[in-house]
Amino acid sequence: MKHYKFLIPLLLVVLFGASVYSLSGEKVELKQEYNQYLEQARECREQGIQVDALSFYNQALTMEPSLDLSLEIGDYYLELEDSDEALSWGESLVESYPKESKAYEFLMDLYLNTENYVSCYQLYDKFADRELSSEAISKTMSQIDNLYYFSGEYQNVGAYSSGLCPVQSDDLWGDVDQGGSQVVQTQVSKAGPFSETLAGITD
Repeated sequence: MKHYKFLIPLLLVVLFGASVYSLSGEKVELKQEYNQYLEQARECREQGIQVDALSFYNQALTMEPSLDLSLEIGDYYLELEDSDEALSWGESLVESYPKESKAYEFLMDLYLNTENYVSCYQLYDKFADRELSSEAISKTMSQIDNLYYFSGEYQNVGAYSSGLCPVQSDDLWGDVDQGGSQVVQTQVSKAGPFSETLAGITD
């Protein structure tokens, strides 16, 4: 009987080790399966097999959800020119990853490309309320503000840089300050962002 008492702890150690080994093996198998789904999705995407690509993508995402993979799928919807599905996907990303700036950037670009400026402002309110930061979103909102501010006055309006904003009128570019006054008259064919006191311009 005394011998059995010594064997019980040893048996427990063996069982514990076996269970750890089993779990490790399962994790390896799951990771391999995930990588296989992802590889098949990308292969089908490259070959233009849309249905299979989306199916493999979704199986991989179900196994291992991540923002990066979700964004890759969103980009695929854009590649397929399925704007409705891309928009729905982008909105779900913001709900699933409310503290990730990349999710907002993806959806903001969709709203901007469809000129849905009201939704841009609503999305930005959520973004600001969560105290997130993104240089891309700041530039986008600056551009939208300019579009509203100079509506009808110029053909195109860029984003502010160093206090100046490139504007296009009659196929020529110039720059205006934050008050809307022209600093560089619209007399060049191209205008780039200002750096300190110099603008990238082309005659």
